[in-house]
Amino acid sequence: MNIRIPQASRTAPTMKAAANGAEPIELELPFTVGMWGTTQPVEIELVKGRNVLTFSRLGVKQEVATKGFTLKQITLTPLSR
Repeated sequence: MNIRIPQASRTAPTMKAAANGAEPIELELPFTVGMWGTTQPVEIELVKGRNVLTFSRLGVKQEVATKGFTLKQITLTPLSR
């Protein structure tokens, strides 16, 4: 996913995420069996301009992993410095 940020900021996305090739930050991505859930936010550093966000679901049982996951919404909330 590519996003453009008007100015550098720290943000709080909701899921397991990495930005611009950085080490991924782990957070719980619940297996909700089709019922939408919300994860707790984590902080990631974004640069001014283009940023590449990556998301993954690792370390789950194979029968669950093959089903993948669906993102309904990603919220990037600017944090004060």
